[in-house]
Amino acid sequence: MEALIEYGLLLLGYMLILVGLAMTIVGFVRKHRRWRLVGLGLVFFGVLLLVRQANTAFWRIDGCLDSSGRWDAALQRCEYSASDLSSSRLQ
Repeated sequence: MEALIEYGLLLLGYMLILVGLAMTIVGFVRKHRRWRLVGLGLVFFGVLLLVRQANTAFWRIDGCLDSSGRWDAALQRCEYSASDLSSSRLQ
């Protein structure tokens, strides 16, 4: 469930940026100041959301597990066994 929420927030960040850029462009073309401001606000919040997503522990843990490591929750770091390291060098 946590993965679904994290991926949903990532998608929401991208969507906010796209919609914000579209509103900003339409605001400049039609000379609507409010559309430009709302569009820039959406882009700003979309970028903030993506920065927040990039710095969550979920992605660090996911990257560790994807690289065949073991996440140590107490030390907040990724650990690899000696056999994992030697087999990855052979590939």
